[in-house]
Amino acid sequence: MIDFKKLNITRIGLHILFWIVVMGYFAIFYGYPDNIVESFSNNIYSFLFYIFNVYFTLYVLVPRFLIKERYLIFIVLVILITTVIVLIERYIVFTIIFPEWGKEVNFLELRRLLIYLFYNYSILAAAILIKFVKIWYKNKIEANELEKKQIETELKLKQAELTILKAQIHPHFLFNTLNNLYGLTLNKSDKAPEVVIKISELLDYILYECSTPKVKLTNELKHIKNYIGLEEIRYNKKLKIDYTENGIDETFEVAPLLFLPFIENSFKHGASEMVSGAWIKIYFDVNDKKLSFKVVNSINANKDSNILNYVDGIGLNNVKKRLELLYKNKYELNINIDKSIFSVNLDIEL
Repeated sequence: MIDFKKLNITRIGLHILFWIVVMGYFAIFYGYPDNIVESFSNNIYSFLFYIFNVYFTLYVLVPRFLIKERYLIFIVLVILITTVIVLIERYIVFTIIFPEWGKEVNFLELRRLLIYLFYNYSILAAAILIKFVKIWYKNKIEANELEKKQIETELKLKQAELTILKAQIHPHFLFNTLNNLYGLTLNKSDKAPEVVIKISELLDYILYECSTPKVKLTNELKHIKNYIGLEEIRYNKKLKIDYTENGIDETFEVAPLLFLPFIENSFKHGASEMVSGAWIKIYFDVNDKKLSFKVVNSINANKDSNILNYVDGIGLNNVKKRLELLYKNKYELNINIDKSIFSVNLDIEL
């Protein structure tokens, strides 16, 4: 039924405009085109019945039968109710309002009844069409709003999951780095103060710069080189490190802390497990907005536990999840273990 609380001036105005157009159309083409005022005045009584028929159909029959796909009942009721309304309207107009018309014309004449039924069906068809266009448009807006809310919810969930993963990465990174510092202090190394400074720089990067979804690639690589510097201090000359970058500039951005877990593992599970001959090669290359990252390191082939540590480590699992969330269908990750060599190849579309 009509909810009068939801009616507004614009809606009422549009309804009035609809009926003015309908009455004008029938007054001009089916009334007295030479006297529009007389056509309006003569037809105003009939249109009161037509208006009742239209709104009864729109607000009672359409929601109860048509929208619920009870088509046959809807059609039967429309035909029956419209026919009754037309008969009542013809009787009142020809016998009470304009009795002189009844003396000249038989209002029950089949041809005239069919014409008036056609009038009513035409008005009903136009009104129902407008109604369904309005319903379609409203549903489309609601669907768009629902889709927007779903996307916003997914983004919030995605961001929450990323926050949790990053929170897991930070302690993991700090644990490894502080272990390095602990080893130097035990040996009373003069390099311990330098390590403290580098750790403070890394913490500054993690706590402040990594709070954004993306960081400049140059800043991320600076952070990685700081970490490599810490490891070089720790291993001294027992480890050969080859670091190369190409095609890097200030315009490229990337999610923070994506590469560090792979590099950490190359030290923790590679170099630290070898007595001598340890080496690590790290490459960063950007070509046509595609970043290629590669880390290759030697491993102790005699220790089977290395394989599980590489593949199932907390850092690697977290970074895999982050890649899937941040770069779904835009990255390719390959991890290979071949006897005494471990390699990671990661390609990302920037």
